[in-house]
Amino acid sequence: MGPEIPSFQFCCARLAHGIIVMSVSIKATLSPPTSSGRPNDPELLTREEAAAYLGVSVSSLAHWSTSGLGPVFVRLGRRAWYRQSVLDTWIESQVPERMRGR
Repeated sequence: MGPEIPSFQFCCARLAHGIIVMSVSIKATLSPPTSSGRPNDPELLTREEAAAYLGVSVSSLAHWSTSGLGPVFVRLGRRAWYRQSVLDTWIESQVPERMRGR
């Protein structure tokens, strides 16, 4: 069994003119992958799983990722992996400020 993975620190701030700045601090060492090639972290989702979780197409999520609009992901080898807690935080950041707390 590998070391524990520290949590991500995800920050999102809205600046003047509707500009949104996002930053992520990651200090993590992943456990070795399982025999299936999947990282040994149940919270990590493939791009396909993340798209289904968000209710969008895989191509939309891929486009958002390459343009910097989507949730933060981790690239391990050729695959993009999304942490479910980061997806939840990203969803909350998409709610307009005037609608929060309703």
